[in-house]
Amino acid sequence: MPTPLYNISDGVITVGNIDGDGRPDIIRMDDQYPQLLKVIKNNSTGGVINDQSLCPPAGFNGGNGIQFMTVCDIDGDGKMDIVTCNNWDHTDPLRSGN
Repeated sequence: MPTPLYNISDGVITVGNIDGDGRPDIIRMDDQYPQLLKVIKNNSTGGVINDQSLCPPAGFNGGNGIQFMTVCDIDGDGKMDIVTCNNWDHTDPLRSGN
């Protein structure tokens, strides 16, 4: 059995086209550091999924205790944004797509 490229055992996960290339990317909460969001860029070409299809995760702060996450264009600029609802610090941070 092949070894998985990424182990997602628990946490919050969503999918959206973060970089505007037309392919869905994976956004998830880190298993060990629940304030850390990881974006796994979809690098597939021509509809082929293989071991080169997903880039290594890039991480950034998403707030403390992420309970929910979605991807949408919340500010109307045509770029997808990441919105989280956080339990520990009672914030709703917006990660603007720049």
